[in-house]
Amino acid sequence: MKRDLIKKLICCMAITACISSTMPVDVYAATWMNDNMGNYYFYESNTYAVGWRNIDGTVYYFDASGVMQKGWIKYGDSWYYLDNNGALKTGWINYNGEWYYSNSAGIMQTGILLIDGQTYYFGNNGVMKKGNVIINGQFYTIGVNGSIVSNSVPTPDKVFDRNNNCIREINSVDSNTIMTPDGSKYDNPIVDQSEDGDYEEPARKFTVTFRDENGQELKTKSITDGDTVKMYEPDDENGKGDEDRNFIEWNTKRDGSGKSYDSDEKVKVTKDLTLYARWEELEEQTLVSSISITGSNEVEIGKTTQLTAEVKPSDATNTKVKWSIVDNADGTASGKASIDQDGVLTGLENGLGKITVKAEAMDKSNTSTTKVITVVEAKNLIESIKINGPDTITEDGAVVKLTADVSPETASNANVSWKITDGSEYAEIDRDTGELKALADGKVTVMASAKDGSGISATKTINITGQSVKATKIQVSGYENVKTVATGKKLQMVARIYPDNVALANDEVEWSAVYTSGEKIGEQVSINEGTIGVIGDAAGQRLKYAVLNPEYRGKVEVTAKSKSDSSILGKTTITVVKDAESVDIKAIDTSGNDITNKPEITTNAGKLNLKALLNPSDTTDTSSVKWSMELIDGDGKDNDVSNYATLTSGETSAIIGAKKNGVIKVTAIANDSSKAIGEITIEFTGQKIYATKIDLYTDIESNGVIKRTEIEEGYEFNIQKGASVTVEGEVGPDNATDKNITWSVLGAKDYVTSKIEGNKLTITANKDLSSEMAAVRIKAVADNIIKEFKINVYENIQGVLVSSPNVVISGQDFKVTSKVLPENVNGNKIKLSAITSANDGSLTGSAFVTSDVIVSRNSATYTVTPVNPGTIKLQAVATLNSSEDSYTTDVITVLKAIENINLESTINQVTLENGQSGNINFTAKVNGEDVGSYSNFLKWEVKSQPKNVTAQISSNGLLSVTRTGDIAIGSQVVVRVSANYDSTKYSEFIIGVSNAPVVDSTATS
Repeated sequence: MKRDLIKKLICCMAITACISSTMPVDVYAATWMNDNMGNYYFYESNTYAVGWRNIDGTVYYFDASGVMQKGWIKYGDSWYYLDNNGALKTGWINYNGEWYYSNSAGIMQTGILLIDGQTYYFGNNGVMKKGNVIINGQFYTIGVNGSIVSNSVPTPDKVFDRNNNCIREINSVDSNTIMTPDGSKYDNPIVDQSEDGDYEEPARKFTVTFRDENGQELKTKSITDGDTVKMYEPDDENGKGDEDRNFIEWNTKRDGSGKSYDSDEKVKVTKDLTLYARWEELEEQTLVSSISITGSNEVEIGKTTQLTAEVKPSDATNTKVKWSIVDNADGTASGKASIDQDGVLTGLENGLGKITVKAEAMDKSNTSTTKVITVVEAKNLIESIKINGPDTITEDGAVVKLTADVSPETASNANVSWKITDGSEYAEIDRDTGELKALADGKVTVMASAKDGSGISATKTINITGQSVKATKIQVSGYENVKTVATGKKLQMVARIYPDNVALANDEVEWSAVYTSGEKIGEQVSINEGTIGVIGDAAGQRLKYAVLNPEYRGKVEVTAKSKSDSSILGKTTITVVKDAESVDIKAIDTSGNDITNKPEITTNAGKLNLKALLNPSDTTDTSSVKWSMELIDGDGKDNDVSNYATLTSGETSAIIGAKKNGVIKVTAIANDSSKAIGEITIEFTGQKIYATKIDLYTDIESNGVIKRTEIEEGYEFNIQKGASVTVEGEVGPDNATDKNITWSVLGAKDYVTSKIEGNKLTITANKDLSSEMAAVRIKAVADNIIKEFKINVYENIQGVLVSSPNVVISGQDFKVTSKVLPENVNGNKIKLSAITSANDGSLTGSAFVTSDVIVSRNSATYTVTPVNPGTIKLQAVATLNSSEDSYTTDVITVLKAIENINLESTINQVTLENGQSGNINFTAKVNGEDVGSYSNFLKWEVKSQPKNVTAQISSNGLLSVTRTGDIAIGSQVVVRVSANYDSTKYSEFIIGVSNAPVVDSTATS
């Protein structure tokens, strides 16, 4: 088989030519480079190559760091193999003693393949199958060269020629694998493609290389694909001493930028892996000062126990210790036990007795400690446990003692521990004695567990009935969650008992209260069962009530305890405070003067500071008041106090501000249960009466009558240039302090002049405009009241012009341009219409103006379609606001469309000597009549002329012919006249030159 495969591999040497057609080719000068770690790079275009590269006909792959890859890599969904020189392999590949096959693009193949006429079977991991196989339930024999040699062979998934090209694909194994590696994307991590149920086949092996920080190899390991490799902590051979550096990690990148692994980590290997040791320098070390060993004092022969070394200080630089056994005088072990470096101690068969375990710090402190441990015979462990006790409990609150029988009776330690594994809400058990107390109806599962370390346990299920519902929790609070009460006042307390269906015999509580702070700390507080007044029913809840009567300030802890079970209780803390007895209000003006005896504000929008004094100031706990104000005397029209004053309040201070003249009463109510009230009355004078509205009026003419009309906010006036608008304003209310209006002209104010006479404003549009319209915005202001309106000033149209032809042809569109003056009026203000026989009896033709119009600044160009022959006129009207002008053209003649043309001349031949010229007059008739007005619609031309003859014809039919050399017999000049808008309407005339015979001199269409 190897000989056959070698032949096939020789055939594969031409594969790179195929690959080069699908791979990118680099054209820049480049060079190979390598580092001291054995990595190769390809340097090109001032950077390292990454991804796939075709270099001198060989395909390579470089990772994201530019390192040339070797071995198996996975790119996209496909596997590729790169040999030890980094070259992409195609065709047959021998790797770790197994054969693989890759197509001409280097993609590893799987499934049933027909290669160069022979059938092979490759597993899901790409390994060629050997021996006998069953495919789709059919048995097949595989020959020594790996091909299937049975009488029948399975249908191949793909067919390959000897050049590894797939020439036919019958069954798609995985369409995602049919791809050519291109681009420059870093390969994905290699993963095992095999699935559960794959055949038992030799897996790939990968090399894990451990290197120091300088790239020097420390050790290598060969790991099967998918297995793990255990990291380790290397010796620091490059440091100055054992303790001058700490090992940090293993890293896939020498500079530490790759993936990192701890020294005790296990790593799954799916590709060749190179790891670099990373260290950190220690500037200053903290040495171990003490070590203590914790753990069992004995170990059984053949058993293990875990010892732990506690190192101090905890922030020591190196907290690792070295474990050893130092029984003998020379510090060596006696052989009674062994210990590993994780502190696991094992008892050995060599004998019983005491041993000494030593834990020694691994820094330079020379700190160590020892612990004496006894090696004992292996203990006789419990093999089984039987629990003794009742299967049912029916007595309310019964306590039963469970016992445990252990086997064998000779067990070294027959003690057990008890616990409830299921149903702990129905009973409780003593861990050591096994006493079980019934709590509620239900099934409870009890477990007895051996204490000798054997792991043996037993369970027993007990059915509990006849239990009354007991209280499980008590929640205490003030009624409606009140947490504060004043001295000398009573507070309703509430205790809620859980669950709500607790038995009546178990819902009674005992109340108590005690001072936990204040002058009476530790003393009891009066609390009695009962209620204050009527309390609403809390449906479904089990509630108990009591009344608390505190007499002194401080904090009181209130407790409600179940009378049937003193361990069930609830507590809450109530704060006892002393309320205010009275409230005084002091008034301070803005200068700091106390004017409490005569509180007033006499300046416009003045303010006054108010201060609430809570009495007695030395004992009350009340710290704030609620402020309010009330109108006592106003203007008789407005009763809303907020229109007279503003009140900004804090806890005990407030600022009142005046808005209108009047009398205001301010009240401060203590924020406690006393609700003590303080009042002060303040008079406001000298306050400004602000404007509340502006009404604007103008004179508007309607049906010859001028009427004074109010204009609303945002009203718009439209006037022509040269006109004026007058608006007069009135300020309210009538008693407003300042009734003057301030006028502002905004917007296009440069195009108008304004005249202000008190509250009357006149705007005149007497300036040239830059466009056809200017918008002027007017603002009227009185105090904080603003009202606006707008005046739109429009240009006056000064004239309209129309440019049009005098004669047109029926059915032939023509253009008409109209201009409006002045130039700052847009041309879209022009409307063009046709005047025809339908609306003017003196006219005989008809036409219409199409909707096709082109506007440019102050002009508009229209398209007119003449319909019936005769006469028409055109009228242009320009309108801008109320300004309008028009223009009507002279009569325009509409001619009948040209149907035929006849070309005539009295001469049909001219004899010329060399260099001689001659003239011939032509006449044309249109529709059988003289040309007349049609002359503007005819095109004269010389259609053809012989060699050495030049001919020209004028627009009125005069032909000039000149001989410039020898001419052939029968030379002719062809003259044509045609409609200039329709070349199919024409007439031709032939003129013979010299003695050329003329048979027929005319042709007409």
